[in-house]
Order: sequence, then structure tokens, then C-alpha cells
Amino acid sequence: MKSELFAPAVGLLLVLSFGLVMDGFLSGSGRQFYPIVHLDIEAGVDRPYRGTYARDPRFLPLVRNMASLRVRALREAQDRTGLSCYEPERFIIRFKDYPRCSHFGASNRPVRAEVGDVHLVTLSAEQFVMGVMDVHDSLVHEFIHCVMREKMGDRAYLSVPKWIREGVAVWGAGQLRELSKNVIADVFLANHDVLSVQHEFERLLSKRGNYLKHGNYLMNALLFEYIQVNHGEDAVRFLIAEIVAGRDFIRAFERATGFEWHQLMMRRDQFTRMHFEGILVASGLQEFQVAQQLHRLGNREAAIERLYSLVQLRPDSMLTPKAWYWIGRWEAEKKQYDQAAEAFATVVYFFSDHLGLQDDSRYRLAECYSHMNRHEMALYELNRFFEDHPSASDELRGDARYFAGYNYYKLGHFQTAMRFLRRATRTSPNHDHDAYYYLSLAHLSAGEILSSKLALAELAYRYPRSDRLDDLREQIRDYLRIDKTGGRETLALHEDR
Repeated sequence: MKSELFAPAVGLLLVLSFGLVMDGFLSGSGRQFYPIVHLDIEAGVDRPYRGTYARDPRFLPLVRNMASLRVRALREAQDRTGLSCYEPERFIIRFKDYPRCSHFGASNRPVRAEVGDVHLVTLSAEQFVMGVMDVHDSLVHEFIHCVMREKMGDRAYLSVPKWIREGVAVWGAGQLRELSKNVIADVFLANHDVLSVQHEFERLLSKRGNYLKHGNYLMNALLFEYIQVNHGEDAVRFLIAEIVAGRDFIRAFERATGFEWHQLMMRRDQFTRMHFEGILVASGLQEFQVAQQLHRLGNREAAIERLYSLVQLRPDSMLTPKAWYWIGRWEAEKKQYDQAAEAFATVVYFFSDHLGLQDDSRYRLAECYSHMNRHEMALYELNRFFEDHPSASDELRGDARYFAGYNYYKLGHFQTAMRFLRRATRTSPNHDHDAYYYLSLAHLSAGEILSSKLALAELAYRYPRSDRLDDLREQIRDYLRIDKTGGRETLALHEDR
């Protein structure tokens, strides 16, 4: 009996001892902290993604190309840095669902898997499917981290200052211009005057503070961009090799450029100012803000002219889709629905990668078509809105239900109209008043007089001063008057009296 208990105890003790020995062995490299991840790898891509977009028809065609894209990105990461990786098969791509509040599109980390230690690059499935991220550039960025980590070891790589690590990755992936545009966008979204932009750049240079979320990565990369422009790409590769070899990084920069550190910083700052001046002019930010000011002063025509000038002179500006959107908004305020629809259609069909504008622009395009009595086209856009933008705000979806019901009513599909309008009375914050009105008319047109009266009563209860009430009561009386004659004729409902 004692021997039966003793044998498992000895086995457990041996297992624990082996674990402690292995932890001690791994502690020199930091690998004891590597998470253990199950991977099912095929051609460098982890296959079993079962997240939100696993069944999305847009996902599978894109993911089929990931193996070849991985090879190209890994090759470019090595070419840009001048480094070669020992085991390229251990650079693995995986998809995951990041939290919606996260702005991350990609990340990398070393993990322990069944095949041994691997460098795992994780991509956001949502940003991948929606086309938000440039997948190639994002992969090059993360692979640069992985190649340097493989060369140096985890602990040595993490001991390199973060601004160097991220600067090399942003520069090597060619993301400098995009990040520069993002800094301008941060200023625009923060509603700062264009004259203050240069001041904010000076704050970045002097490191006295930074509210621009993209600023740090950008400033890190600009030093490497300056070295490439003025000393050649081989100078950057030499610098990276020195850093990987564990040399003092300040001495490495001085040897790569021939300048002392303080001289190099002065030249970097001058290069940065010139870079931002060019980006700022190309952004069209000043023209956009002038148009906004004109609109606030009530000069809508001049504001629209400014925006038309912006989109014609700077068709590739990052603010061009935003300019088209506001052209649509301001033309709709003038009830110029033809021009408004053209502007919103431009955003929807030519700037589909601007997700922040897509749902609202498609809804407003359908609204314009509704006002233009182009009901079939309005319903097409509304159906696309419901299918393509499931995460649109509740307010926007509620208003879209109203216009769907309105257009179905106009086309004579009364039962379908009732379904949408009934939901709109509960969910449309801007059109619930109109939803009750057309719900009553749809019931009346379908011969459901009691339901029509109930919708009328609900409208009168919620909006007792509505100018629609008298019109609706008269239409119901007309219906009853005709019904009593036995005519049962189809009414031309005159809701627009």
C-alpha cells in the first residue's frame, strides 16, 4: 500500500524538479515568460480563426493570399533592415478580434508552441476585412520587430529604447507619410486652428508634451528618414547593424552620419519642419477650416464653393472625402437634393475605406433619394445600409427604418411599410412623429381603419400640437365617407396638403 502511494509522489516530485530546472535554464533568455499558444500552421498562417468575421464572405478570399503576402513582407523587412532571419518558417501570422475600443491593428510577440518558439504576428480581423489597414505595411512593420528580436534575443531587444525600435519599424514599413497625415487629422478632429498646427509640431520637437496620439511614432521615424534622405539607405542599415550588435546607440548614430548627437538633432528638427510644411499644404486643412468658418457665419454658398475648390485642386487630400460629405450636408440644407446625392454617392462609392463616413453617407444618400421621389434607389441604399453597417448607431438605424417604411409606402407595399414604420415609432429619434403619420396612412390604404385610428390616436397623444393631425383626421373621414357609399375605391391619399 505504501509503495503504491510512494511511486506517484516520486513521479510528481521529479516533474516539479524538471520544471524548476527548465525555468532556471530559460530565465537567462527571458523565455520562461513566453505564453504557450496552440497553433495550427499552414504556410506560415495560423488557420483556426473562429471569431466574428470567420464566416464573412469578404474574409476567405483575402486570407487565401496571406501566405504569399507574408513571404513578400518578410523579404521586404529583411531588405530594409539589412538583416536576415535564421528561421523564416517560425514567423507566423494569426488573426484575432481586438476590442472595439482598441486602435491596434497589428502586434507581435514571441510565444511557445508545439513546433517550438515562434514569432507570432497578430492582425485585427476587423481592420483586415474592412480594408482599414494596409496589410502589407503592417506586416513589414511587425516583421522588422521580429527579425531584430530574433537577432538580439528577447531581453536584449527590449533593452533597446522604444523610440528606436518603433522608429526603425515605421521607417522600414514606409508608414511615415500615412502617420504624418494622421497627425494632421488629429489636429483637425481636435478642432484646432490651422495656425496652431506648427506650434504643436514645435511641441513635438521639444518634447514638452504631446496630445497627438500618432506623434511619438512619427517623430521616432523621422530621424531614420532624415538619415536615409541625406546619407543613404546603407547608412540606416549600418546603424541598425550597430544597434543589433549592442553598440551604444548615440555613438552608432554619430558614426552613421558623421555628426555629433546635438548637431544631428538640429538637422533632424529642420528636416521635420520642412516635412510637416509640405504635408500641411497638401492636406487642404486650411481651405477646409475656412469653409467651416464661412458656414458658421451663414455664408453657405461661399462655404460650398470653398469645398468644391478643395476637392478639385486636391483630389488626393486626406480631407477630400470629408469635404464631399459636408458638401452633401450643406447642399441638403438648401434642399438641393440632386447635388447632395451626388456628393454622398461620391463618398460611398469612391472612398469606401473611410469607415467613419460610410454609414452616415449611405443613410443620407437614401434620404436624398427619398426627397427626390426615387423610391427604388432609396430602398436599394437602405438595404445596403442595413446589411453593410450592422454597427451603425441606434439613432441612425432608427431613422433609416423610418425612410424604409416611407419609401415602401410610396411604392404601395403597405404591409412592409407598416413593419418598418412600427419599429421606427419606437427607435427613430428624429422621425418618430412622421413614422406615426405614415403608419396611419399605410393602415388606411390597406383598409385597416381601426389600426389607422389607433396610430392617429398615438400621434395625437405624443404630439398634440402636430400640424399633421387635422390632415390625417380629414383623410380618415374621406375614407369613411367613400366607404359608406359602397364605392370601396382606392384613395389618392393627400398627405402633402
